[in-house]
Amino acid sequence: MIPENEETVQMRLDAADIMGKLPQAVSHRIGNWTEESILREEKLKEFLAKYDRGASAVAQNERRLQLARREEQLSSSRTFNAPLMFRNADTEMLLALDIPDSYPDGISDDESFTLTTAPERRAVARCCWRVQPYTRAAGSGDPELVFGAKVYITLTGMTERPLYLTSETKSFTRITKVSKSQDAYASFHKDYRSVWQIEYPDPSIRPEMEGSRIDPGTAVILRHCQTGSALSSDSAYTIRNDFGMEHEVACHLNRDNGTRVELAQNRWHIVTQGNS
Repeated sequence: MIPENEETVQMRLDAADIMGKLPQAVSHRIGNWTEESILREEKLKEFLAKYDRGASAVAQNERRLQLARREEQLSSSRTFNAPLMFRNADTEMLLALDIPDSYPDGISDDESFTLTTAPERRAVARCCWRVQPYTRAAGSGDPELVFGAKVYITLTGMTERPLYLTSETKSFTRITKVSKSQDAYASFHKDYRSVWQIEYPDPSIRPEMEGSRIDPGTAVILRHCQTGSALSSDSAYTIRNDFGMEHEVACHLNRDNGTRVELAQNRWHIVTQGNS
């Protein structure tokens, strides 16, 4: 070991002082005094890349919401194939389509769309439905909707092909997330799972009302033909999605125990232009 004198001690202290002032991100440098600058540039590039990805995701989400909330023109009449909306009597909100993360560019043929009742204040694409006859003869000439009609309920303003209001028997793979009820959703498949019957709300005169037109202000029951359940939305079951807080839609019978009359959760009002 080399004995220290005043000069060597001072040199060691000066070196320690210099090393203590160096940036801690780099523990040592060997002939490359631009290393810290390179590291700063790399961190800046990484930050900008993350920012661009985040900005792209925000822009994509804004595009999804704009497409879903594109304004539509409602019909002034309750006829087949006319754009209409359905307002639930319990939540007092509109039957609406929720959009998955894959919308609109990554939608597959087997995609299913969750349904909600939403507090939309205008006629927008996600809330505008068309009622189509189950049989071609029933809808010839676009007649007025009547009680007892079997129908498809479609949404055409969101995708290239129409989406059909659909339900099926409750199972482990097909069940609503909140209430654990029979699921109601929208899909591209047109089959008997997507057939509904428009019924009069009072079961005591329901058969007599078949064939009668649906007057403004009269509620309807949307009965799923395959399972016999009815479309429902309950203010007790809320979900959060990209649009905010909305209410779950399911197929579930909500009846008075005494009269067996369907309650407000199962009642829907048809909304047309100038009639909300």
